Amino acid sequence: MALRADLLPALAAFESAAPFEYARLTDLIEDRMTGERVMMKSIRFVAGLAVFVTCLGLLGIADYSSRVRRREIGIRKVVGAGDWTLVRLLSQGYLAMLAVGSVAAVPVAWGFNKLVLSLYDKAVGQRAELFLAGVAIVGALGLATVLSQTVRAARVNPADIIRHE
Repeated sequence: MALRADLLPALAAFESAAPFEYARLTDLIEDRMTGERVMMKSIRFVAGLAVFVTCLGLLGIADYSSRVRRREIGIRKVVGAGDWTLVRLLSQGYLAMLAVGSVAAVPVAWGFNKLVLSLYDKAVGQRAELFLAGVAIVGALGLATVLSQTVRAARVNPADIIRHE
């Protein structure tokens, strides 16, 4: 099929005005998602670092508390307190601290998540199970951190503690 001679100038003007450009949908989606991936990696790193630093702080506080209360622990053991009674006594305050921190952190995390999800066109709901799982993970890490120090303090020989005091 031959082109008509009178259409050639119009086609030449059309071609030079706007060259044909194309893009695959997967490439467009990939370009859009790179910013989100970087943001999520940054958030994940900061959250992991915060949990790590918090566990280190909790470890230091539990260790200091058990060292300060060594005489009390020794006297209670001599009187007849069991190891788990002492562990419960030493770790009660820390469990309350973890509970208060979780109660304060969940609404902040909920609001931040709502803010991030509002950046998208499609509405995505939040599930409370994810926040409860996060609280459970942080609680388990905090409990393991505190228990490591309180169990160590409760298993000390009371004669050694009282002799040195």
